[in-house]
Amino acid sequence: MKLKYLIALFLTLLIGLGIWKWMSYETNEFPSAIVFESAVMIDFTPINKFTKSNLAKKWTFIGSCSDKCSVILDNLNYIYSELVKKNVLIHAKYKLETQFVILNSQPNKNISFNKNFTILNNNLTNTISLYTEIHSEHLTSANILLFDTFGRLRAVFSPPFNPNQLVKDFINIRDKYAEKCCIIPDKQPNRVRFNYKE
Repeated sequence: MKLKYLIALFLTLLIGLGIWKWMSYETNEFPSAIVFESAVMIDFTPINKFTKSNLAKKWTFIGSCSDKCSVILDNLNYIYSELVKKNVLIHAKYKLETQFVILNSQPNKNISFNKNFTILNNNLTNTISLYTEIHSEHLTSANILLFDTFGRLRAVFSPPFNPNQLVKDFINIRDKYAEKCCIIPDKQPNRVRFNYKE
C-alpha cells in the first residue's frame, strides 16, 4: 500500500514538473522582452522632418538619451553591430529594414552617436504617447522600445539588459510577427504589400 502511494506521489510530481516546464517555456518565449500580442497604437510628435510615417515599413528601435544614455547607447550599438554581422539587419523574406532612433534630451552634451542612427533632439514624454493608458508604465526612458512596421509599439526591453538575448529575441519577434504585417502577392514576389490588420 505504501509503495503504491509513493509511486502515485512520484508520478504526480513528474506531471507537475512537466506542466511547470511547459508553462515556463510558454511565458519565456522572448526572455528579454515584454511583447504585446496586440500591438499598441501610438501618437508621434514630428521632430524636424521625422514623423510617424518614418516608422512605417521598418522595424524600429527607439532609445532615450537621458540619465541612462550610455547604457542605452551601448546596447543599441551592440544590437546594430550583431545584426550587421549576422547579415540580418534587413528581413530576409520581406526585405524590411531595421532602423535605430535615439531621442536625445541632452543636445548640448558632447555625445558620440552611431552614424547609422537617427538622432532626434527631444525627450520620450514629448515625442511618444499611447492611444490609451494601458501599458503606459512601459513608456520610460530606461527602456528600449521596439516598433513594428506599422509604427505600433510591439515590444519593450527593460534593464538590466542582456544584449545577446535581446538580439535573439528581436529576430524571433520579427519573424513571428512579420506575417501579420506583410503580404507578398504570388505574381509579384519582389513587392511587399501592407494589409494593416492586427
